[in-house]
Amino acid sequence: MNRFPNVGVCFGLLLLLGTSAYAVSFELVYALLNEDVVLNPQFTGELQEVLWKYETDKIAEYTSSPESLEYFSSFKGRTELNTADGSLTIKRVTFEDRGIYYAELQVAGRTQTHTFNIEVIRRVSKPTVTCNVSESIAMLHCMGDKNTETSFKWEGPEGQNHIGNKLMTSLKENDDSKYVCVASNKKSEQRSDPFAVTDCKKAGYSNILLVGIVVTVVTVVVVLGVVAGFVYCPIHKKGKQNEGGNNESANRKAKKDDTDQELSASLINTNKRDGENKPAGN
Repeated sequence: MNRFPNVGVCFGLLLLLGTSAYAVSFELVYALLNEDVVLNPQFTGELQEVLWKYETDKIAEYTSSPESLEYFSSFKGRTELNTADGSLTIKRVTFEDRGIYYAELQVAGRTQTHTFNIEVIRRVSKPTVTCNVSESIAMLHCMGDKNTETSFKWEGPEGQNHIGNKLMTSLKENDDSKYVCVASNKKSEQRSDPFAVTDCKKAGYSNILLVGIVVTVVTVVVVLGVVAGFVYCPIHKKGKQNEGGNNESANRKAKKDDTDQELSASLINTNKRDGENKPAGN
């Protein structure tokens, strides 16, 4: 019994596998919100057929003839299939367009599957630069989008290619150095206006002056409050005492008046009884 397979059979199997095997590729694509994105599968040869799918839903299909081009689902009206290179354009991308896309291409009798994962991000906004001053050191801060997709770097004499949203630099006399903060993500980039170190010095002195003014105002308010307390409390206490004395005198007078009225009433009643008890004719 021949323990080795026929060489011709092996060659045939390899040839069959070679003609029917899927060529698979995967690509991560970043798309800007509300802008167009193009998914472009790379292949060599003449494109015969193409089917685009979003996960399991059909998007567009082409089968050799121009009239066979057809669009499907919610992507209809905002997608465009290039029948020459198989690329798919999605217009006005939204966050709902994130996910996995498949392109099944028929090229020279072989089916190729290309997979794209779309991540939708916002275009970065223009950053601004502020600073804090401590003695002869200036700390520059780059203010921009606060998310994990945005990165920052600096351009300038002491900040060339420095990564991060903060940059420490020394303050020197007659220093006219300028720095630029660059904010970027996978699809966009924005640069701040040039920030001069001299502006940082002015900002530092302004902050010191402002702190001094605030401390002075607070101190004056506290002193005036203490003085007003010392002046107001004795006067208020004396007023309370006078008010109490007046009330006491009024109470005593009221009691005396009540007593006098009671005595008068008693005398009147006594005289009246004596008159009634006196014999007639006397």
